[in-house]
Amino acid sequence: MTVVKLTKSGRAVQIIDDEGRVYQTSVVFMQGLLMGKAKGNFITTCRLPFNFAPDRFKPSELYDPDGVWDGDNSKTLTTTNDAVSVKTRMEKEEKRSFVDKKVW
Repeated sequence: MTVVKLTKSGRAVQIIDDEGRVYQTSVVFMQGLLMGKAKGNFITTCRLPFNFAPDRFKPSELYDPDGVWDGDNSKTLTTTNDAVSVKTRMEKEEKRSFVDKKVW
């Protein structure tokens, strides 16, 4: 499971992904993001030079209410077809606008 953890000093936030890789950012940056003050509405993290055991935490649950997950296709992803690309957003918008709804 992806875990967000406060460090002992309380000055940094660590993010541990399913493979055990550890990323870190400052609490101030995280607070700025949560309060809407981060430029571009995102922050970057630093990868730390150590990992946690992948089985330390349970695996992340997949949030897929529409049932569209077709497996890990990260090898074929580019900046023009990933989840936040203009092309993908337009396709989602088109699907949303042409949904047949029961009127009667």
